[in-house]
Amino acid sequence: MSQRTIQIELRWIGRLPGHSYRVKVPGKTGNFHRIKVDEEAGYVINTFTNGGLVVSDINDHRILWSLDKEFCSLFVHCEHDEGYIVFNRMDNYKEVWRRRIDVLDIPEEAWPSGLYNRPDKDMIKGNLVAEDRYLDTNRSRDPDHLRGQFVSWARLQIPADGRVFKLTRGTLLVSSVQKAFLYDVEKAELQQTIELQPFGSGRLRYVDISDQHVLIVSTLQLDVYDRANGSRVLTIPAGRLPWNFYASPENQWRRTEEVFNDGELGFRRAAPPNRANREDYFHAGM
Repeated sequence: MSQRTIQIELRWIGRLPGHSYRVKVPGKTGNFHRIKVDEEAGYVINTFTNGGLVVSDINDHRILWSLDKEFCSLFVHCEHDEGYIVFNRMDNYKEVWRRRIDVLDIPEEAWPSGLYNRPDKDMIKGNLVAEDRYLDTNRSRDPDHLRGQFVSWARLQIPADGRVFKLTRGTLLVSSVQKAFLYDVEKAELQQTIELQPFGSGRLRYVDISDQHVLIVSTLQLDVYDRANGSRVLTIPAGRLPWNFYASPENQWRRTEEVFNDGELGFRRAAPPNRANREDYFHAGM
């Protein structure tokens, strides 16, 4: 192994001090707020507490591309996957930016252009400012030069107060307390809406998504919904072990470790240790 690889391994296990570096960006004085890493493409995406977004090289830390705080507000949550950046605005919209190198051969008529999903004037202005700062027109098709540069792709209006969101494999999940919205970010279109079961006075904290399921996490419980039919298939109350309760499609209650081990949720886990109260069952009100 290379010396760098060995150093990374030793840092992970605490045998060496962590490596730190400074990213100096003109006009940026706030702390990092969100960090996303694309190891394959070789860049790191940061948003800042006082606004702005920066894409830097993962090895030499040079700035590849950025948005000023005029175009990316303070404390924004940022998602990145498969060449897309999604972040929230102060209003009820989500901005979608796409890696420049991925759109070189996409005809203009195939870009999002509807009144409900096309970039607005602020996104277009931010795109032009960044383009003027980072794009060398003599290298407009050079993959190394374009790596880490993005263009404004779409602006999505969320039908409800969707503050919590997650981007995975081209699908953007945005959730309010009552509904979860699934968007195809390439088409910039709403694909599915899932009606959520009430979770009492709990507050929405986190969401996640797989090919088959949507996960909704509140302060009171974790709920899993089937993407195929929108039904809730699993509820884990806060403070309880995650194998106690499961509602099958036939509404028959089984221990969740049996379902995990049968692969019904698309993944497996080892059976849990014995507990005195493992026979307790919970009815999720389905």
